[in-house]
Amino acid sequence: MLLLSGGSPICEAQDWTVDDLATRAIETGTGPIAQVRWTTRVPSKGWVEYGAAPTLGERVEEDSSSLRGSTNARESGRGFANNHRADVPWQAGKPFYYRVHATDAAGKEVTTETGSVSLPRTTLLAATASGRIPLQIDRCEWKLDSPPVVVGVPFARGVVFSAQALRLVSDGGALSFQPEVVSRYDDGSICWLRVSFLAPKLDSKVTLEYGRQVRPTSPTPHATVKVEGKSFRVIGASASIEGRTDGTGIVRLGTQDMPLPRAALIAGDGVTYSATPESVVVEEQGPIRTVVRIDGHHRSTDGKSHFGYVMRWYAFAGKPYLRCDYTFANDITTQEMTSFRQLDLRFDGLIGQPTVFTDGAPLTLTTGQRVIQREDSEWVVEPGTGKGKRLAGGVKCGGARLLVRHCWEQYPKSVGATGEGLALGICPALPAGFYAGRLDEDKLYFHLRDGNYAFRQGFSKTHTLWLAPASLPEADSLVGDPPVASCPPDYIEKTGALRGLAVAARDQFPGYDEALKATAENVLGRRAAQREYGIMNFGDWYGERAWNWGNLEYDMAHAMLTQFARTGDAVFFHRAAEAALHEGDVDTRHHATDDRRVGQQWIHSIGHTAGYYDNKYKDMKGYAGTGWSDNRGHIWAQGLCEHFLFGGDRRSWETAKLISDWAAGPQTTNFDFGNAREPGWMTILVMGAYNATRDPYYLNAARLMMRKVQEKSAATGGRGFYYHELPTGHCNCEKKHFGEAGFMLGVLMTGLKMYYDATRDPQAAEAITGIAKFIIDTMWEPDVMGFHYTSCPESGAGPASIAIMLEGLAFGAQRMKNEEINQILRQSLAASWQTIGGVGKHSAYSLCSLVQGLDQFARLPGSPFATYLAKIQAELKNPARRLLPTNVPNPDFEEDIAGWTPRGGEMVRTTNVKHSGAASLMWRGRLRGQNEYFNTRYDTGGDPTEITWLKPEVNYRLTCWLRVDKLSPGTPAPSLRVTYRDVHGSRGGQITNAYDLNRMGAWQKLSADGTIPEWNTGNYLALNTNSREAVEAELYLDDVSLSRVTESTEDSGAYLRGDVQQATLAAGASLASNGRPPQREYLRGPGSATWTIDIPHEGGFAIWVRAAGKGQLAILKVDGKSVGDLEGSAGTWAWVRVAVLKLTAGRHELTLDELSKDARLGRIVVTNDMAAVE
Repeated sequence: MLLLSGGSPICEAQDWTVDDLATRAIETGTGPIAQVRWTTRVPSKGWVEYGAAPTLGERVEEDSSSLRGSTNARESGRGFANNHRADVPWQAGKPFYYRVHATDAAGKEVTTETGSVSLPRTTLLAATASGRIPLQIDRCEWKLDSPPVVVGVPFARGVVFSAQALRLVSDGGALSFQPEVVSRYDDGSICWLRVSFLAPKLDSKVTLEYGRQVRPTSPTPHATVKVEGKSFRVIGASASIEGRTDGTGIVRLGTQDMPLPRAALIAGDGVTYSATPESVVVEEQGPIRTVVRIDGHHRSTDGKSHFGYVMRWYAFAGKPYLRCDYTFANDITTQEMTSFRQLDLRFDGLIGQPTVFTDGAPLTLTTGQRVIQREDSEWVVEPGTGKGKRLAGGVKCGGARLLVRHCWEQYPKSVGATGEGLALGICPALPAGFYAGRLDEDKLYFHLRDGNYAFRQGFSKTHTLWLAPASLPEADSLVGDPPVASCPPDYIEKTGALRGLAVAARDQFPGYDEALKATAENVLGRRAAQREYGIMNFGDWYGERAWNWGNLEYDMAHAMLTQFARTGDAVFFHRAAEAALHEGDVDTRHHATDDRRVGQQWIHSIGHTAGYYDNKYKDMKGYAGTGWSDNRGHIWAQGLCEHFLFGGDRRSWETAKLISDWAAGPQTTNFDFGNAREPGWMTILVMGAYNATRDPYYLNAARLMMRKVQEKSAATGGRGFYYHELPTGHCNCEKKHFGEAGFMLGVLMTGLKMYYDATRDPQAAEAITGIAKFIIDTMWEPDVMGFHYTSCPESGAGPASIAIMLEGLAFGAQRMKNEEINQILRQSLAASWQTIGGVGKHSAYSLCSLVQGLDQFARLPGSPFATYLAKIQAELKNPARRLLPTNVPNPDFEEDIAGWTPRGGEMVRTTNVKHSGAASLMWRGRLRGQNEYFNTRYDTGGDPTEITWLKPEVNYRLTCWLRVDKLSPGTPAPSLRVTYRDVHGSRGGQITNAYDLNRMGAWQKLSADGTIPEWNTGNYLALNTNSREAVEAELYLDDVSLSRVTESTEDSGAYLRGDVQQATLAAGASLASNGRPPQREYLRGPGSATWTIDIPHEGGFAIWVRAAGKGQLAILKVDGKSVGDLEGSAGTWAWVRVAVLKLTAGRHELTLDELSKDARLGRIVVTNDMAAVE
């Protein structure tokens, strides 16, 4: 690919112009083309007049895909666009002159002056520098000699201009390789390159060298390829393929011939549709590998079609095995859902008794038998009695081996011995009645109905199949994770191709790489526990809003591949590949009745695409029925781009461009938005495409969106974003607050930063700075070392959101040069550190831009973060941060209900009903799809009410008092649960006895004993609904306790508080303040402080004081009598139990006397709860 940039003067006509005109010449696989890109402030349509001389004379219309119109804009603009492009095939060495014509809907025309761009006559300078890039190769699960590998290699701008300046060496000798230039910078230098080669022996070192000293080579292709219309031949030394016009053919593996597989789709009415090719294209041909793509439809004998397909064949130099990727797609757009009975890859003529490999002993099929993996945990032989757990994916038959990647994981799958040969069931005929009425139908089997498969229009699915000779047993490893090659992380970072990766600052962030490694590895464990398998499900995670598949929200593939770039660890590439292949096939709309929707992605939904149930199903509305694919805050393609760039599948690249073209083209027509997430994710999407392709079309799309952001910011106060009234959910106050959700601003700041990195637009930098200042001013909550969810001060707060906001906040902090802001970022990042990673939605949420955030954060002045992190983590573990010296945060609700969070409904503190004391917690309302009415906080990182202190392998007793006044009929009785968690999420818990519904309206004590697991890192308490069905209830909770079983506790704990502001001060005692938790205002000596405490009943009581200082800090007196010395042991805050004594009911005076001048004293608590504070 060769290119030069060019430009031309712009002519203004009436009230709008042709703007952002960019031209360049590039070399493509089919020859050179001239690219012309431009924008218009009003929707228009245009064409390019061009020629080899200034007189022009020829014309090409702009790409019509940009003219589809938007589904989001009030005026769709169909037939017109704001972002435009045209590609003109051209001859290398000839000058290219052009002029752009544009016409708006009113007929007003604008024409630019004539410009030119020269296509180079000769190869540009091969390289401007020399260097060596050592490649790391992990063979993973393959056991083959010299396996084929593809590695993605980025270069810095202006370094390498030609693949002729490259050489691959191993142990000092040249190694044959096949380069593919993917993208180039505007100066013509290579941005991204893919290099294919055969991995040498295990201990060999492989290095990619570049520079002017490298001598050009002209390697010959390993295979002869001939395409004639719809037929083709690939003839190699060890393997050959012949495809005929009717879809049949022959494959030769070494000396073994076998039939070319041909797909057969059987519709619900029994009609068979066979795969029939319509076009054949050679996508790659070189010394290492050949890739041939066949597009077509499954057609019946009368020519009717039922689903399209793409089949890719891969042949490798000197290898007797072949790879085949088979993709089927529902391109029937006359109806939303289309069904069929089965879809097989048929190897007619492959005769013999197939041997099928399983996770146990192999099994042999006789003619007429099949083995079907009907769910993730069971295969059966039909007819027959054979049964087992999982098929391994390998079959040996008639001198050949067939191997299916991720076979059982993508069930149903089958292998059958027919009279004609072997049938590989991609979507096998379903066993009668097996899936009907299953409990998890809406999670696992929604698409398997009435003996048919049902898929929504636009759905597609790809399977990878390997063919090898039966004499090559090591080929069975081809079903496993393939080899992965990578460049050194520090090299990748220095190129700037992926922006900052914080590689150079790795030592500042201890435990980060280890936490992410555990996250990637834990995907497999979570997948197994949640049964996240199946042809539509594999690669995704389940449980969004209880019933939805997550559709990889926040771009999990990108999160994993970013860490792959940082480490070169293959586990990240494999998890990313699984995510990318699912996202590209299942979640993306490849076809649609309304062409404006092609390239959209489905938001998290029941059954991924929705449409399998109506909108009333489980009260899930559009997530179940109509579906939602044009939500611009739930769409991503960075990971798809990066999957291909780092050596993955070309289909990911094609799908990434399909999505990016939708975002850059029709979705920028009359572009507007309602919240910051929309321009944020859309800009991230198109800037990701620009960084991958360097096509100005995508950068122009970002320009259009950023201008709208600047326009709406200026109109609403100039804060850098659209300042608006918060919707319900983001603010539930009677008088709504204004602003935005913090995570949405984080997404917008990342988009702005990506745009700024490419353009250095000062307005983008100013917008980021303004947003960062707004977040600090309105959302920072020092008590939890974190941020409120939104700019509403009543919204929840915690440090976890720093991950998605850090890049923008740290960049803004650099510009503001404010040490207080720097300190806020240090505190929040340190407090959130233990929440990094996780599973599902939280994982991608926290990782989607965190590395770039760490890179910006590392540029802030101050001591290394690693030093600060240890200090903050010790502070976070300090029990003195708790509201009370208890193991349950806020156990009695005497002051408020802080620390408890509802899953829905209304939750308030009430004084009308209580078990003891003055108040209880009341919950009332309706829920659906939630297993909990309410719970204590978790995954906050820094909230003092999050339970992180229970000791592993210690037996605890959980008790509470519960009163249920109303419960919808048939609803299970509620119970209380303590949940056990580690860094990957919840892993069980202990549940109390259930409330007795025969005594509704009465306070009942619930209790349970349980031992904390040794792996436990955190806990939360939850009142269980014990149902995910609709629930309506009114209930009350009070006097919650969690203590060691060996400790005696009262049925009703009393926690009598005395705050420093309530004390009577004498003899010089005073209040001081540092504004920091856990004791913003505190007592200083010398002197004394006295409180009056009303004891509810006679009994034993412990007296606690929150104190900081060393030595004797005060003398505690009760009713004038000394009862104990307050001794401090550290300069940090701590809960100190001063005395245990018997008190009578009634009022008592408590005095802290002889206050030390160095003492800092805070809240005093008198309690009959004698449990130790963990």
